[in-house]
Amino acid sequence: MLTRTKYTPKKNLSLTEVKILNDLKKDNNIIITRADIGNAVVILNRDMYINNVKQLLDTASYKPIQVDPTDNVRKKLKTKLTRYAEETKE
Repeated sequence: MLTRTKYTPKKNLSLTEVKILNDLKKDNNIIITRADIGNAVVILNRDMYINNVKQLLDTASYKPIQVDPTDNVRKKLKTKLTRYAEETKE
């Protein structure tokens, strides 16, 4: 059943927390972004963030690969784990 009243979502932050977040968003010396792993928010110094991005983009540090090594690495790992399991059997 549809209602004609406007739905207002419940707020999960206090007024103080909202003010702090707004102050952080206005600070040009920091970057607020999502973490690479997990569902978290990360606050980084802007200069540190830019240096990390430059390092990731530096072609002297990384080179493109021609073939995906995942299957080969997976096979080698499985072989080593199987060998280890056989050696450690009691």
